[in-house]
Amino acid sequence: MAPELITALIGFGGAILGGLIQAGFSYRQAHAQFIRDSRQRDYNLFVEAIAGMSQASLGSDERRGFIAKAIEAKGNIILNSSPAVLAAMVKYSAHAALASEESYTDFANLLAAMRADIGGDVSKTLAPQVRAILFEGTSR
Repeated sequence: MAPELITALIGFGGAILGGLIQAGFSYRQAHAQFIRDSRQRDYNLFVEAIAGMSQASLGSDERRGFIAKAIEAKGNIILNSSPAVLAAMVKYSAHAALASEESYTDFANLLAAMRADIGGDVSKTLAPQVRAILFEGTSR
């Protein structure tokens, strides 16, 4: 076989191998971004529902709508989230309502797990900030 042909075949093989490696990395990166975006939408829906329920009057149609939204979000979280978020969701879901210090702590821990799952920062001030933003000064 002529040396020029061998050189051409090696170059062609290298180009194909490089393209396959690039395609693999691109797929992996796109898939990871899709998972992050999906989880973030699910977590946003859940937090929006909880915040809405904390502001809506008991027994109102608005509150029932937020409860339905929370149920949808929980289903999505069960299907899409990380094991750490599921474990935190189990602890949070053991409370019938956010009415005790333990329930607020479990909710803050759930939010911290969600933030960590999508690459967000988790600070020690998260729990009091969440409580102040979502629940302080509201009528339940």
